[in-house]
Amino acid sequence: VPRPPTADPLIGRDAFLAELVAELTAPGRVDRHALTALRGLPGVGKTALAKALANDPAIVDAFPDGRAWLELGPTPDLFGRLGQLLQDFGAPADGLTSEDARAARLRQVLDGKRFLLILDDVWQAGHAADFLDAVRPPALALITTRSRQVASDLHAANHELWVLQPKHAVALL
Repeated sequence: VPRPPTADPLIGRDAFLAELVAELTAPGRVDRHALTALRGLPGVGKTALAKALANDPAIVDAFPDGRAWLELGPTPDLFGRLGQLLQDFGAPADGLTSEDARAARLRQVLDGKRFLLILDDVWQAGHAADFLDAVRPPALALITTRSRQVASDLHAANHELWVLQPKHAVALL
């Protein structure tokens, strides 16, 4: 069962985290939006919030088939990341020599599974496409991105993170 990286202590985002957990675990969630985007400026805490969300006990319980984490960045190795995700779900990627073959295998492997896929640092909607095509109900996906356009192009439920309030920023330091 795939697991995300361990979360660092989260400061100043408890209420936001609780809202996201409630949203992602709400009955009927899949019928409304299968994709959520955390959007904001670099360094505002998108990745930290996503890690905290992925490790929240309610999320762990809601997604018994795993919580997979992939970092994409500006120039991702999509072929390698597809292979990594296949391996995370126990399906070897050996012999699958193209992105298309790996993406097709991923769709087969994940069909019907209740998992949460987190794509961290998505710079272009096209980079996320093969991964998100494998996310079908009852699964959900969450991306972090700096770009309003990426969130819009992917038709994501969009949540914008702002800089921390001064008291929380001082606590973080």
